[in-house]
Amino acid sequence: MKEQDEKIQTFLPDGTKGEYIIKSKYERWSAFILSALDTEDNFTLNDVLEKARSNSAPVLHNEIGWNILQVKRDLEALGFIKSVEDPDLKHKFYLKLTRQGLSKRNYDNQVAQWADTDDNKSKK
Repeated sequence: MKEQDEKIQTFLPDGTKGEYIIKSKYERWSAFILSALDTEDNFTLNDVLEKARSNSAPVLHNEIGWNILQVKRDLEALGFIKSVEDPDLKHKFYLKLTRQGLSKRNYDNQVAQWADTDDNKSKK
């Protein structure tokens, strides 16, 4: 199997198996969700979807919702994000980074900076 076609198993928040998703898409959407939640206080799943659609080509809009939902569920299962009920509107839930999610986000940012530094050094 090609590396770009490699799939990973996601999990649901209750620990049961979820769907398979292409690894590169999982990594891209995972980074997107964690960075979005790192910059906003009150962010719903709908807010994440709207932001993703506004940042991507219209051709991809059909698959964005499914991919984000699967990755969001897996991030919850892994303990990186959690759903928090709005105290005033019981039917509204906000997505929040957990400590583990914030640590993962910071780690991913640091790795990306190191990769950029190495790329710049190798171009010289």
